[in-house]
Amino acid sequence: MRKIILLADDDFDDAEIFSEALQNVKSSAEFIHFETGQAAFDYLKSSKAEALPECIFLDINMPVLNGWQTLSKIKNSEGFNNIPVIMYTTSSSSSEKKIALDLGAEAFITKPTDISDLMKILKEVLAANYKDL
Repeated sequence: MRKIILLADDDFDDAEIFSEALQNVKSSAEFIHFETGQAAFDYLKSSKAEALPECIFLDINMPVLNGWQTLSKIKNSEGFNNIPVIMYTTSSSSSEKKIALDLGAEAFITKPTDISDLMKILKEVLAANYKDL
């Protein structure tokens, strides 16, 4: 069974780069992308247990349901609250990092500008924290 990595990010270019980097790091992972936090949360609610993602990456600034709201909904929902969530954003604010961790995020990653840097980050995140991916 393929492991699922979910990204909620309204920037299509960032999602394409993320997908390419993930494919290079973990080609066996299934990548699912949503442009809003609401769409990602709706997917979680409609998924069977075996189709839940192993890890969720959330951008902060998205329409409909932003990253903070999505993180809160996930962490306050039975059945989803154990899924590791990583905030993946252009922000490098230490106050936003604190908010993310206080809301239950596993990590706060500032989007790198280079795909090779993203590949290094994904490799570290997946190897260090999610060995089953």
